Amino acid sequence: MTHPGIATVITATDLRTSNAVRFGSVRSSCSAYGTITEPVTVAEAVTASAAFPLLLPAIERSYTFTRAGSEGPDRQALLLTDGGIYDNLGLTVLDPRRSARHTAHVYDTDYIIACDAGRGRLPLVAGHFAGTRLRRSFDTVHRRAQDAARASARAAPEPPTWPISPATSTRSEGRRSAPMIRNIHGMILAMSDDGD
Repeated sequence: MTHPGIATVITATDLRTSNAVRFGSVRSSCSAYGTITEPVTVAEAVTASAAFPLLLPAIERSYTFTRAGSEGPDRQALLLTDGGIYDNLGLTVLDPRRSARHTAHVYDTDYIIACDAGRGRLPLVAGHFAGTRLRRSFDTVHRRAQDAARASARAAPEPPTWPISPATSTRSEGRRSAPMIRNIHGMILAMSDDGD
């Protein structure tokens, strides 16, 4: 690891299950199957995350998964494409309401600094032909989904605060901590200033 204390998460979407696949420097997982046991290279994670459906084919890969309470390892084939299909802003991995009972990627952060380089306001146009109507319909649905994700992130409850002392600081049951988290796909940087 070149940057100790920094957890990196790269998101792809599995088209078979329609779930996010999180490739991380600490762990990689898909909520439908569990935690991936073998190492995943950064190149493989970035290739899957960047496979934009209109331009690049989906990447088919098989991984071995383990899940707490299951009989043993389970080999599954995934059809991976752009992580933005599932989580366009890349923020859900840092949502403070996430539960370790449902995902392996739960991080306790004090700050989230996000850069949304979206399209901004749509131009005032109205098309009468099928192509322009379909494009405008897609743009409208996409924009509404992004607005909902932003509103959800803003409405997230403030995490509990307590006096920070390296000798006495504790974390919630089942939560993982990392001093910094970078989400490559959504350009997310989250920091924890508690001395961990």
